[in-house]
Amino acid sequence: MAVLWYGPRLFGMFGQIEARSFKQAAESGHAAPWTAEGLLFYPKWFVPQFGLLAVVFMVIGFVVAVRRRQWLLPVSLVVPFLVFEAIQNKNLRYTLPLLRVAAALGGIGFDTARGPLRAMAAVAVGLAAIAQVSGTAFGVPRGLTIPIVGVPLIGENPPMRAEWPHRKILTLIARDARGAPATVSVVPNYAFFSVSNFRYYALRDGLPLRWARAWDEEPIGVDYMIIKDGDLGPEWTAGKPRRIAERLARDRNLARVFPVIGEFPLPDGSTATLRARRVGTGPAVALSTFGRRLEQAIRRRLSPVARDIDGLEIRNVTTEERARDGRVDRVELEARAATVGEFSRPRPALLRVHDLRLVVEDALVNPFSLDEENRLDPLDAGRIRFERATILSADLTAFLRDLKGFSKASVELGRGFASFAFTQFGPDVRARVRILPGRGGPIAVAADHVSVGGVTIPALLVNWVVRNYDPSPVMAARSPVPIEVARIDVSPDAIRISPNR
Repeated sequence: MAVLWYGPRLFGMFGQIEARSFKQAAESGHAAPWTAEGLLFYPKWFVPQFGLLAVVFMVIGFVVAVRRRQWLLPVSLVVPFLVFEAIQNKNLRYTLPLLRVAAALGGIGFDTARGPLRAMAAVAVGLAAIAQVSGTAFGVPRGLTIPIVGVPLIGENPPMRAEWPHRKILTLIARDARGAPATVSVVPNYAFFSVSNFRYYALRDGLPLRWARAWDEEPIGVDYMIIKDGDLGPEWTAGKPRRIAERLARDRNLARVFPVIGEFPLPDGSTATLRARRVGTGPAVALSTFGRRLEQAIRRRLSPVARDIDGLEIRNVTTEERARDGRVDRVELEARAATVGEFSRPRPALLRVHDLRLVVEDALVNPFSLDEENRLDPLDAGRIRFERATILSADLTAFLRDLKGFSKASVELGRGFASFAFTQFGPDVRARVRILPGRGGPIAVAADHVSVGGVTIPALLVNWVVRNYDPSPVMAARSPVPIEVARIDVSPDAIRISPNR
């Protein structure tokens, strides 16, 4: 039964362990894996996670299985457990599927009881089950701890009487949106007031809402945003909500297009604020003035994502009436060459692109910040389309070498495909990949000739392996607006994007 969870994640687990076991765990405050605190985390919490009597029977069953040389269950428990012990990022949900193996061993342990002892064990199991369910669901009995280690004997999670206004906020959003699909950014990451909480209620009520976490530089594609003051969640995630709150407090033009439409008191003493995008009618400006300001603002805004631009040309098409609302029918950007990357990040991966043409359709910008501050604040777009680009093989290799997740990957371009080799903790993975225009995102990936640790993977299992390395689903999920890529041609010297013929 554990294979049902671990199996589909097996090939990608090695890369996840390598990526998450140290840096992210250290940022979250987890102890180093080989310290006493790190090694004792799972053993210490095993009793409240699984149950005291269940642990006793599991230990008996483990000993019996080893004495009978029935190695499948003991190995299935010990090997994944040791792997998770070596990962610095500790969380009981990681080991949850192992409880199925532990339960099977517990059954073996129970089966060793005979005669009156077996009847007594059955009664003890029934009483323990009642106590665990009652303690977990209702907090009765309450406050029992395990001596020495000091952790709860039963994981108490009684119902909360405090009413969090998720449904009230969703009702207001649904009424304001009039049933139309909308994107909602939940800025805080508080335990009882996060994007996961809202996503659950919206899914249960069948609301056509797309959910996103706190937005980055600009609220692109965001129709509503939910703000909270006071406690914003874990410290390592609270920085972005604070920056957003400060931005709304000092940037009156951003606050102007996202006015408050509802405030809700929360049980922790804080206040939740619901803001909706309301651009309205901007200042009256001549179309030529609007176009000139927009072009200048775009040029200034490119520096965080593109530098060393050669031959940049910017064209925009709109009407004076739509320009007052911040609407631009079409923006075209062309350049002979440019270096693109997230320059705001330390040591960004940089990609040199030649013969670039990018088209943004039905763009929405903040007309007030453009008029008063000559600043481009993008708010939305109907579609972004890459119509033309050339990426040379050497430039692609240099880019992947610095790209997170691909630093140990090598690539070789062929006729219509790219051959990737991933060197990682665990067996290496090789695959031949065709890059296609995507339907739900910018690109799609089709793979063949896949091998893991030198063993060729049958065609039926190819997607099982490749999905752990395919960036296209993440690109589609994280893109705030639809992004399209024209026809992609791969040759030994370059990857070329060109309009469909």
